[in-house]
Amino acid sequence: MRAVRQGAFDGLCGLYAIVNAVERVGINGPRSPFHRSLFLRLAKAIPAHGLHRVLGSGIEADELAVVARRAFRTVQRDYDIKLVIRRPLMRSKFNELPEFLSWFDEIARDQRHAIVVNVVMPWVDHWTVVDRQQGPHLLVRDSSGLRPLDIHRFRIRGGSYRIRIHQTLVIERIGGPDHVRAEDLIKRCRP
Repeated sequence: MRAVRQGAFDGLCGLYAIVNAVERVGINGPRSPFHRSLFLRLAKAIPAHGLHRVLGSGIEADELAVVARRAFRTVQRDYDIKLVIRRPLMRSKFNELPEFLSWFDEIARDQRHAIVVNVVMPWVDHWTVVDRQQGPHLLVRDSSGLRPLDIHRFRIRGGSYRIRIHQTLVIERIGGPDHVRAEDLIKRCRP
């Protein structure tokens, strides 16, 4: 599946990153009612009083994790797919990017995990899914057409290009077969 794209006027890259992460955890195939349902569940999980803020300014990791947990509960109920989200680097002591990349490589080897990172560049503060490291680049599944990230440009502290590692989210699919076809998940589709 090609990465789902976000609209030009919204700050919903966090929600799109969660949707784009599901293929990384083994829910494969072309876009389906499952993907649309997941997106709607994520959007509905944003408290009504915060929706305007999220649309205009985006979402921070703590709120994105809460929204994903709410949506994932209904995904488990309706599709029997258990997805878990956590923030393993919230209190990280990493000081340099190579430490983060070493941690990343270990997690990325397991195809039941997806790593969602927040990257800051001069023109954007953006959520994306990092797939794997390939040479001097991090390959991404991105909602806005972001190209592979040149590792040498990025830092974890300061600078115009950085990865906010304390915001990093890990999504894990627990149980079931290694791969599930998204189009086969339509037992019932209640967004």
